Amino acid sequence: MTRIWSVIAQAIRRTWKAVPFFSSARRRPVHHPGGKATIPISSSSVSGPGPSTTPCAVPPYPPPPHVIERADSDGMRTASCGLLTYAKRRFDYFRDRNYRWPSPLSIPASIFYSFASILATPWIEARLARTLKLLSAIAVETPHAANLWKSLVTRLGINPQKIHCIPHPIQTDIFKFDPAIQKKNQIIAVGRWESYQKNLPLFLKTLCSFLNKNPSWTSLVIGSGLPAKSPHPQITFLRPLSPPDLARHMLESQIFFSSSRYESFGLAAAEALCCDCMLVGPFNLEPSKSSQLSSTTPIQSLSQSAMALGLPKTYFSNKAVSRYVKLLAPQSVARALIQTSAHL
Repeated sequence: MTRIWSVIAQAIRRTWKAVPFFSSARRRPVHHPGGKATIPISSSSVSGPGPSTTPCAVPPYPPPPHVIERADSDGMRTASCGLLTYAKRRFDYFRDRNYRWPSPLSIPASIFYSFASILATPWIEARLARTLKLLSAIAVETPHAANLWKSLVTRLGINPQKIHCIPHPIQTDIFKFDPAIQKKNQIIAVGRWESYQKNLPLFLKTLCSFLNKNPSWTSLVIGSGLPAKSPHPQITFLRPLSPPDLARHMLESQIFFSSSRYESFGLAAAEALCCDCMLVGPFNLEPSKSSQLSSTTPIQSLSQSAMALGLPKTYFSNKAVSRYVKLLAPQSVARALIQTSAHL
């Protein structure tokens, strides 16, 4: 019982920090015409009880710097972006950070944290609005997230032109298509599998269902937090690899599969896409369509197995590899940041 109250107290503290009304306000100098400022002085530095203020000449403040904030999220910042989706994100967020807790403890605590986050939405948005006014621009990694951000800042009275879609860069000198490497009937997956977000149980169920129907296919699962023993003879587990080794395995694979409950960008999926892999999973890489299903039989079979077990219906094919390689190159991302800063 003590442990449960400790969890509840932790959730309250996290929510409390998000409420600006209860946070300690900092006292700042107030400018006056003629280079004067009223500076708060504590009682220890002046005679008489209590704090007082005295006008004094101060040098003019330099202009504030231009700050570009990188908002690494899927755009679900507050409950105003979608109540049910936001509640689920908050639930998944808390469970992801307490994945080692037993389920009878983790699930109620995550529900409480999600509910508290929804109640704190007015205060969270008030603090967010004050922060956004201080920023010159906000870089968001996907078009889908950028649209949600623009809708949110418009409601908060902030200029939506501050939002810019700039993807994360990848090492396109390593993760690039090589026609000399022959593709195998292989599914590859990469992730931090100890994370609740990656949804490892659903992932393994989907793979086993697919491989039982397609005995000529194999699967390579790379990352941390994997079980000690593979649940299927056609599934191979590997520890995290260096970028060159990972790129080689991606070049040999036909499909990249992800069972994540959500993804803000999908860095490993972008790397696989540049290695000419077909994608199955909840990705937001397309600027317009959120789904583009390949017509090949294996990826249809994998997609059907995933949907039957509850994976969100979001799929991609590999019809625009060269465009993505150009878009995600470090030079292109740097150029986009420079162009954004030049217009500030």
